[in-house]
Amino acid sequence: MRVESPWSKENVEPEPVAKPLNLLPVENQQLIVGMPSQGPTITVRPQPPFAEKMFRWLSTTALVLGIILFIAVWSNSNFQTAEDAAAGYCVGLWILAMVFEGVHYSKMVVHNESHGLDSSAAKLNIALAIILLLLGAGVFFALF
Repeated sequence: MRVESPWSKENVEPEPVAKPLNLLPVENQQLIVGMPSQGPTITVRPQPPFAEKMFRWLSTTALVLGIILFIAVWSNSNFQTAEDAAAGYCVGLWILAMVFEGVHYSKMVVHNESHGLDSSAAKLNIALAIILLLLGAGVFFALF
């Protein structure tokens, strides 16, 4: 009886264990590899996160600064004009913050659409920022 070792045969290629399917774009693919006896291991390629945070920080800073100015000016004065000025500072910085929020979420929409992600929540936040901006503008013009 003659026994041949598997490495002695030439031009023999082993069958691959798993073949990736090219049904999705490369950035949305999952690669499943592994030995049948070990079970499959799943490697997920995560989407790149949205890292643009500058406008979000500017928005938060404007809101906090507006609240601090309102409290500082309103509490240190008994005059109606100082109270109106405090409300004007607060509302003006509110409007600025909503502009920054709109820019932040518009950049998020561009990022999500370029990576094939859902951008409906970002579009809703843009609409809410516009509504709050208009509300702030109405209060601002009602004061002055």
